Amino acid sequence: MYKIKFYKSDIIIIVSFLLMILTYFYPLAQIGWFMFGCFSIALVFSWKAPKELIYLQLFFVLQFQHYVSSQILPNTVSYFTDVVTLIIFLHLVREVPKNRFNKLEKVIIFSSILFIFLGFMSNYYNNFDILKYAWAVRNNIRIFIFFVASSYFIDFSMVNKTNRLLKIAFTFNTIMVLIQFFTLPFAADFIGGIFGHSVGVANTYIHILLLYFLCYSLVNYLNRQISVITLLYYLIPIFLISAVAELKILYVEAVILFIIISLFSKKSIQSVFKFLLIGIMLLVGTIVTLPILVQISPFFKDFFNIENILKIAGGSYTGQDDISRLKAISYVQTRFFHNDVIKNWIGIGLGNAEQSQFSFLQSPFFLQYERTRYNWFTLPFVMVETGLIGVVIFIYPYIYALIELILKVKKEPSTIIAIALLSTVPLLYIYNLTLRTEIGYLFVYLIASHLPKSSKVSN
Repeated sequence: MYKIKFYKSDIIIIVSFLLMILTYFYPLAQIGWFMFGCFSIALVFSWKAPKELIYLQLFFVLQFQHYVSSQILPNTVSYFTDVVTLIIFLHLVREVPKNRFNKLEKVIIFSSILFIFLGFMSNYYNNFDILKYAWAVRNNIRIFIFFVASSYFIDFSMVNKTNRLLKIAFTFNTIMVLIQFFTLPFAADFIGGIFGHSVGVANTYIHILLLYFLCYSLVNYLNRQISVITLLYYLIPIFLISAVAELKILYVEAVILFIIISLFSKKSIQSVFKFLLIGIMLLVGTIVTLPILVQISPFFKDFFNIENILKIAGGSYTGQDDISRLKAISYVQTRFFHNDVIKNWIGIGLGNAEQSQFSFLQSPFFLQYERTRYNWFTLPFVMVETGLIGVVIFIYPYIYALIELILKVKKEPSTIIAIALLSTVPLLYIYNLTLRTEIGYLFVYLIASHLPKSSKVSN
């Protein structure tokens, strides 16, 4: 049974989320700038400690989108994460002479360097622009830097401290979704809980938080780490939020993750019983809530039909001849590259398809093809700039980590969570921009914190 314990840092976290709720009813700019000031002061005092910087980054990611979407703070505050990432990168550079990086960390570093080199050569071949190239390096590599740092620097105490942050965030996220849906009211793509209500951001960010706790609750219940009450405490909000936010992908992921987690969890009569119990709970829950889901959003009618799922995934995103998730590569090859062999393999160059809120960083390609929505998904974005070779290099570190963990003989609950999260990477690759945006910091941290060296994390 999960025991509630409060630490001093937890009080700060709770107060920060209470202030977020307050701004829904009293949207005071002073609150937003006060919070940003607190993060800035924390950065000044923790810049020498990589672990604290990682924690600060995650805390900020769980906060800033709310203030941006409420127009309390400008979107430029997101560059705070770049400052933190740059300092973390310098800490990693200092560690290079010590040669203590493990195999996965070396794979991530090598893949990043290879990706940057490929992007440079492709950019040089297709009209080199140093400014846009540098911007693209920032957009594509920052998450990998944080992945390496999270794997290299974090320890037992920091992982547990971050776990408390995430559990508090989950609770307040549920509260804020209820406020958004019943009081404001928001619905569908505007539902983001603690991540605000900006279309294209809210769903992407909240999805990762729900995805993690879906993995966390299923793994720990099947491995006798939490009770059925705690399991329901997580599952009920996860599926209700997915319904009101129209996160259809999470229902598909739930089935896939349930199978994967069951395969790798310890086998016993009790675990088989729990497996059946969860299956029955999910089935009954779906039957009971389906009419409610359809009423909330007609989109859920026939959603669980396999043909309908494939039709949705294969069709264009808006139904206006823009790019589709499952056919992204062929779309790029025919519509953008016109089957040019060189472009198919190496793309048009890192930076030559970039977008930005600053006009001088917007590429001509983006201005011409923005309507196709290629920039809404990681896979076509990477394909356009670095071709098929870049597509493989970009996802390789995740696939390598997944294979390494699967081949391990002993699989602790923490390792199974990492396997579950890594198994969703191909879906995230084609589904949205998680692997290129700030929520990617949280995603790769969650993977890194559950790798074998952190397997003694308490629940």
